Amino acid sequence: MSEHSAKGKRHVWRWVLLAVGLVLAVTVMAGAWIVYTGLQARDALVAAADAVSGTQNALLGADVAAAKASLTQAADLTAEAEAKTSDIVWKAVGALPVVGATPKAVTVTTEAANQVISESLPQFVQAAAILDVETIKNAEGKVDLTRLPPASQALAGAQASLEQAAATLATVPTEGVATQVSEGKAELTAKVDEALDISTTASTLLAVMPQMLGANGPQTYFVAFQSPVEIRGTGGFLGNYGVLTVADGELVQKDVESNSNLQRFPAPVVDLGPDYLQLYGQDPALWQNMNMSPNFPYAGVQWATAFQKQFGPQVAGVMGVDITALQYLIEATGPVTAPNGKVLTADNVVQYLGNDIYFEFADDNETRKDYQGDIATQLIDRVLSLEGGTSALVKALTASVSGGHLQLWSQDAQVQEALATTPITGQTSMEPGPYVQLVLNNGAGNKLDFYTKRTVEYVAGECSTDTRASTVRVTLTNDVPPVGEGPAYIFGRVDRYAEGADPRSNRSLTYVHLPVGSGVTAVRLNGQPTQASFGMELGHPVALLSLELPPSQPVTLELDVSEPISESEPRVPVQPMVQPQETVVDWKGC
Repeated sequence: MSEHSAKGKRHVWRWVLLAVGLVLAVTVMAGAWIVYTGLQARDALVAAADAVSGTQNALLGADVAAAKASLTQAADLTAEAEAKTSDIVWKAVGALPVVGATPKAVTVTTEAANQVISESLPQFVQAAAILDVETIKNAEGKVDLTRLPPASQALAGAQASLEQAAATLATVPTEGVATQVSEGKAELTAKVDEALDISTTASTLLAVMPQMLGANGPQTYFVAFQSPVEIRGTGGFLGNYGVLTVADGELVQKDVESNSNLQRFPAPVVDLGPDYLQLYGQDPALWQNMNMSPNFPYAGVQWATAFQKQFGPQVAGVMGVDITALQYLIEATGPVTAPNGKVLTADNVVQYLGNDIYFEFADDNETRKDYQGDIATQLIDRVLSLEGGTSALVKALTASVSGGHLQLWSQDAQVQEALATTPITGQTSMEPGPYVQLVLNNGAGNKLDFYTKRTVEYVAGECSTDTRASTVRVTLTNDVPPVGEGPAYIFGRVDRYAEGADPRSNRSLTYVHLPVGSGVTAVRLNGQPTQASFGMELGHPVALLSLELPPSQPVTLELDVSEPISESEPRVPVQPMVQPQETVVDWKGC
């Protein structure tokens, strides 16, 4: 090798080494920059989260000025965080394969956080300012209904920006992202989804509320106080009922009565078709069974029709309320004093109205019903008077609606169409895709559903060309305590299976609603093959079994299901009951 050739190779190697060194230096510098600015962004986001909490607390305390101040601080901090994680270095590194996944996830997630706090939350604060309880009432103490539509528009704006934030979050990488970052993205996504539910429901309700509250003339509503201790499809047995009339935003008449006043009809008052008849038979001829289906519009139209048939006037709509909704309203408006002097709080109202009151008035059902009606009436008065502040009430009503504890059906087709875009109608979805809903109806005529615990497991199985096998497992446990003598009203059974049964046992008519287009290939009860009845409701195949629930012994029902392949996420609607349902979904795509 010549000396000239050797010098040339050494020269090339110097440039290669220099280039490698520069790349390494730039990489180290870029990494150091990302770490440095990332830590600053993290600190800004932590401080922003504290400021957002201050905004929420201020809104719940009806302090709009403080909410605006906290929000301004939060917006400045998230803007700072976005700026620090979206410069040229972050974008360049984020564009790299594999190693860029985490930086890109940070950039996109921070951008979405800034969208929520800088664009969405100001609309919530604006709506709160419009609905400020101190100014929304006129000189006569009535709610100024003209202020509701502008608040609806503000929340519609919040909904639009939240949808944009959700779309931004959908672009966050999922592969190769650091756990801490992916968890932060998941937490933000959950908060965006929650805020979307609130803005969508509140915006829709505020838009139609002037009409519903009598802006164009008095409106009368039938209110069904549903008792989940004797469960029905929409949430509970019709005990007390109310007839409320509102005019120009004011409650002008209220009557709360016992179900003892309600007659039995010779047949169901509305023909809801052969599928409905096959599942529920003639039982809905009784007022207390008109809500056996989980689809609240079915209950609404039957109760409204029954009211007109028995009493004459036509109601504008039907509302369903249970004791959990009362709990949320007490949390928003403060404790309620029952006629016997007992103070009911958010901590004890469900236990008292769902169980203790039956022991206290074991031999006087009518007095018990009067007490329950008085408590519910007090709370309705408070809501219409905006006690506790609008923000606290919105929170309580949103929680009630999302859990199915407050449901509403309107006689007006246009209002009902608007309500149907929100969960408040309790309307069964007819969309195809993975779907399971467990629905119980008390089959014993007792009040033991206060103790019923439920677990629903939905497990994906093998896929074929156009179907997949899945398993639905339902476990019911009658967790009744080992009490001695108790009120017959709680433990007494009137069904034909009562003879010889344990005095503390229960019976549940168990309906399992399955995906549109699916079929059941096998049924097992406690591991042994068994038979079920089958029907259809709103496009969903429904398996029906009458199950005996002995005390403290889990009863497990398994269904092998063949269902159409779908890319949709599984949906498992939950029937509102006292004990929360445990839901386990083990799902993967085909």
